[in-house]
Amino acid sequence: MTAQQIADRFYSHDTSLRFNNRLEKLKDWLLKKINEVQRIEGTKAWVQEEIELLSEDEYHKARIFLAKKRGYKKESIADYEVEPEALARLIVFQKLKTLRKRVRAFRFVDFKGIYRQLYADPLKINHWMEGETPGEWAAVCGTTPEMLDEDKLFYEDATPFLLLKELIQGFQTNSAIKHIVVDEAQDYSPFQFEFLRRLFPAARMTVLGDFNQAIFAHASEKVDFKTLTSLYGPDETEVINIARSYRSTKPIIEFTRRLVPNGENIIPFERDGERPVLKQVADHRELHRSISSKVAEMRSLGFNSIAIICKSAEESIRAYEGLSSIDEIKLLRSNSMEYEQGVVVIPSYLSKGIEFEAVIIYDASEQVYGDESLRRLFYTACTRAMHALQLYSVGEPSPFLQNVLQEGFVQSERSF
Repeated sequence: MTAQQIADRFYSHDTSLRFNNRLEKLKDWLLKKINEVQRIEGTKAWVQEEIELLSEDEYHKARIFLAKKRGYKKESIADYEVEPEALARLIVFQKLKTLRKRVRAFRFVDFKGIYRQLYADPLKINHWMEGETPGEWAAVCGTTPEMLDEDKLFYEDATPFLLLKELIQGFQTNSAIKHIVVDEAQDYSPFQFEFLRRLFPAARMTVLGDFNQAIFAHASEKVDFKTLTSLYGPDETEVINIARSYRSTKPIIEFTRRLVPNGENIIPFERDGERPVLKQVADHRELHRSISSKVAEMRSLGFNSIAIICKSAEESIRAYEGLSSIDEIKLLRSNSMEYEQGVVVIPSYLSKGIEFEAVIIYDASEQVYGDESLRRLFYTACTRAMHALQLYSVGEPSPFLQNVLQEGFVQSERSF
């Protein structure tokens, strides 16, 4: 059976049915064809050869299976005599079992190839949408097929790919669910929220999040809770802004709220503490000495949870190796099951949702945090601190710190 024969069957039969129903019909037709092949193959010489090569254990299992299929009970299976034709059918059935499974799973549909077509020509998007084409669309059309060639999907592609499969196979909904609670809403795109709404059409939604902590690529300055009002409409949507922050001391919040746009709307809780400190060092050797000393000082002050937050997993590994002299230091990876008290090195994207008594920003330099797209990631890392926040910079500090340095919301130190 060739791909062309399957395509001809699909496009020439049952054309009045809905797309997913036509696929079901095609699946049934393919299974029928497999049954025809099974009947033909059962009489061929290779089947007899397979039977003769069966081990004693394999023959015994086949005999029990056929006896039970014939209705023999446990105590009478010993009386069953294997019928050669039945055993031949079983041999062929087992050979075709994987193929049947693939057909039932619609593996004859090239979902990856169909999804790839969306990105084959950057200009095609003009036929599907009105308004301005996204600025990065040409680059997306280049990188997405490359990922598909490696059997991988970008995070942003997971839901569109799933929607494509649902539209082809038939969209499965669950009307029994009446309410959905979504936490960390800033990590979901409007597309993902729309997919959830379609998946649970009878459900209302409670959505919680802080869009200043949006760290994924789909997040932009234009995405906030107002974007989500289109899900149910303005009349069916209520937005409640909780502006007061309780996690950190007032000096830390006064510092962090100046890192993001609209930070003036964040109200600090009246809890005193020390100002954050930024220390500039000349190189990584001095950086590691300074951090080791700072960790010892924090431990002496009674801090039990101390995080050394790095920008990426790669930087976390380098930091962990450079700080290996610190007693009982741990490296948190994406597969770490849970966080334990103590001193940990952790990439910024894994620190989200966790709070620490003291936080050390490993390298807040311009070289590491110089790109404006990293502002929210940097903000998220700094807001993990409850009582103490220490920042280090190998060389010139990030431009994100320019205003807070000028306004005195961070204490500046320099070792060179």
